[in-house]
Amino acid sequence: MTNPQNREARPFRFEAAWLSHDNLDAVFKIKRKLLRRIKGIENSPRYGVSIQLETLEKEKKAR
Repeated sequence: MTNPQNREARPFRFEAAWLSHDNLDAVFKIKRKLLRRIKGIENSPRYGVSIQLETLEKEKKAR
């Protein structure tokens, strides 16, 4: 059994075999759907202004 602490410290490694897995396409579809929902929420007039979120977005864009 692997130690979970060591497992978390390892970098993520993409395996080419995952491309042929049946569920991988579903993961990408779910991701696109979630990103569209987030963008819709952000563009909504009811979406509140948060200084903390604005700061995070500025940091993200600066990278």
